[in-house]
Amino acid sequence: MHMADMYAALLFVGLAMAIIGLLLLVVLSARSGGKAEGGAVLLLGPIPIVFGSSPRIALLLMAMAIAVMAMYLAVAFIWAS
Repeated sequence: MHMADMYAALLFVGLAMAIIGLLLLVVLSARSGGKAEGGAVLLLGPIPIVFGSSPRIALLLMAMAIAVMAMYLAVAFIWAS
């Protein structure tokens, strides 16, 4: 598999996951009477930008962003050696 094919596949998987997550949020919100919480993390290089509908969701997403950054750094250091 060429690198361009791998990048295209990863882009497709990421977009599919975002669409599925949005659909799940809409469906679950409709079932619970419109009470749903949501948020997002935008990773711009090493800087995470986190926003959420409540402080609880924002903290959860911050923890997840830190975990993703730690995994990224671990892979980068392993790959560099």
